[in-house]
Amino acid sequence: MPAAEPAEASNLPPAQLLLEIEESAFKDSRSYVKALSALHGAGYALCLDGDGSADISLLEFASAPVASYRLSRHFLHLLLEEGMHGPARRFLMASMGAAQSIGANIIASGVDTPEVVTALQLVGVVLMQGEALAPVLEPDQGPATWAAVIKTR
Repeated sequence: MPAAEPAEASNLPPAQLLLEIEESAFKDSRSYVKALSALHGAGYALCLDGDGSADISLLEFASAPVASYRLSRHFLHLLLEEGMHGPARRFLMASMGAAQSIGANIIASGVDTPEVVTALQLVGVVLMQGEALAPVLEPDQGPATWAAVIKTR
């Protein structure tokens, strides 16, 4: 996909878009970092979506121009199953440190229970999305709901 396509399809400038890129979409890390660099060079903010399953080294991750890293729902369930002292928590803490060192945010998606919210808050994750925080809206409900929220603040 040429770098201009998402902006053209949305009729928005690249600077107003955050592209979520599945890390598993790339077979080798060189093509991955090259593609991310091209998209970033076109003005897009990038979010790496995955759980460390791609073949990309920490050094390559550090050189990739990402604004955020999204944790998967599967990973969050592992965090709860293993408890706050298991390997998932250690991986999360390492991921948070790596993201912070390159100026990227950690975003937890699939936050569907109060227990997950609490666990994430305990380890310092502040950006979350999921049904525990807000219900899923139908496309036509969004603008009216956002306007109501904005008016109450």
